Amino acid sequence: ERREIKKKEQEERRQKNGDWVKVDLYNALVNMGFPKGGAVAALQQTNNNIQQAIQVLQDRPELLTLPDPDPGPVSITDEMLAQLVSLGFDPEMSRRALQSCQGMAQRAIDMLLQSGGILPEGSPANGSASTSSSSSTSSSSATPSSSSSSSDASPAKSPEELRREREAYEELASDLADHEEDYLDLTLEEESTFLQEYRALLESTLSF
Repeated sequence: ERREIKKKEQEERRQKNGDWVKVDLYNALVNMGFPKGGAVAALQQTNNNIQQAIQVLQDRPELLTLPDPDPGPVSITDEMLAQLVSLGFDPEMSRRALQSCQGMAQRAIDMLLQSGGILPEGSPANGSASTSSSSSTSSSSATPSSSSSSSDASPAKSPEELRREREAYEELASDLADHEEDYLDLTLEEESTFLQEYRALLESTLSF
């Protein structure tokens, strides 16, 4: 009962503005072949009821011609942040990663792992690694000595290091529940133990 009440309160808070769309439902509609703009409009009109959204898209073909939504900032919830912070990532870096990845937790975790947990403000959705790499290459051709010192300070990760980080992420992410409300039944003591175990596992894996 406590779980249902809290879930309902969260849904009511999120839908007050009338423009909040669940990422998983949006992705489901897009995967079915519906255009992105139509998927957003249908979910907004039906308060994130995917069955009604599908019906709306079938009954109103004009929605299928709407332009794709602007990939601007999304609403990052406390639950989204908690997933990443529980793995040991900085809260602000976690927020930036989630914003860049349109609220997709797994992509955000992957981005943080590849960037060593540090993201510049306004980093693109595909991560800052490629941008940093191209900048480093350009700097190298112009000023070799400057590039050398920069390389010493921030050495590029080897394929083996990236592989270990990816394996660490997959091992941790495999235990994360698909829905945020699954965590509501945990006691404070269980949650504390859960977070400590994940932090220890992440640190031990990335320290190799």
